[in-house]
Amino acid sequence: MLHRPALGADGTLYAKSSAGDLIALTPTGEMAWHYPLGGDWKPTLDVGPDGSIYTADGWPTIHAVNPDGTPKWTFQAPLTNGLLSGPNVGPDGNLYAVAHAPGIGVYSLDPAGNLRWSRPAPQYSPIGQKGQEIVFGEDMFFVCHNGSFDAYDFDGDLVFHDITVTQYDDSSPQPAVGPGGDSYLEYWGRLMSFSPSGQLNWIAFDVGGSYLRDPDVGPDGSIYVLRNVFNTLWALDPDGSARWSYSHPDPLMDPVVSPDGERLVIGGSKSDGHGLWL
Repeated sequence: MLHRPALGADGTLYAKSSAGDLIALTPTGEMAWHYPLGGDWKPTLDVGPDGSIYTADGWPTIHAVNPDGTPKWTFQAPLTNGLLSGPNVGPDGNLYAVAHAPGIGVYSLDPAGNLRWSRPAPQYSPIGQKGQEIVFGEDMFFVCHNGSFDAYDFDGDLVFHDITVTQYDDSSPQPAVGPGGDSYLEYWGRLMSFSPSGQLNWIAFDVGGSYLRDPDVGPDGSIYVLRNVFNTLWALDPDGSARWSYSHPDPLMDPVVSPDGERLVIGGSKSDGHGLWL
């Protein structure tokens, strides 16, 4: 699995296997059904308000699957070899995805699989699947590829465009967004904060050869990010000041904040296997 699983309203868990197939697990861990995609495993997966599951194969075709595992519809994006971000469901219930250039670019589908709009995105030039999630604010969404950090509104209009420098495009940083609409992005081992209009708020951490894992933001605006220096988890206040830090002897992975802000779920690895910390 290259992605976190998606959770249905009834507790069903959906995951992509290493072969790219979609698997549904009951809340007790039994396999409910298996949907063969026969393609790339990198595209993300998400669940809509009606329980429909959305993902893509390696062609790339977006697949909508009913909660019982039967196909609902497919959408074949023209002139593209891969999805860079998505598909992900926005707060408006529509689907959003980003394809590499040349191709359809940034586009949106309605829940029935109809194309709502598409916008050319020549700045997104890498070829192939990247498997990044699109992250959503109240009225916009954020993507980062090929050194370009962009925000779009739900009608496809560009809200802001910022040129960043990232270490490797194969691991372009995953943006995060806070409850007030501020967005956060790695920049050469530092954490950058942008206002909803794209103005730089602050930059946290020195360069010093370090790198950051993908950040996450709690409901109170606190930012959590892992830094490879001493495997350190940092908690930052919304103004970028450090609240606390915690170092662990083993490598840790990206933190995820619970919806109530009371817990962090953190993956990691140990010499004798894999670990999970709360």
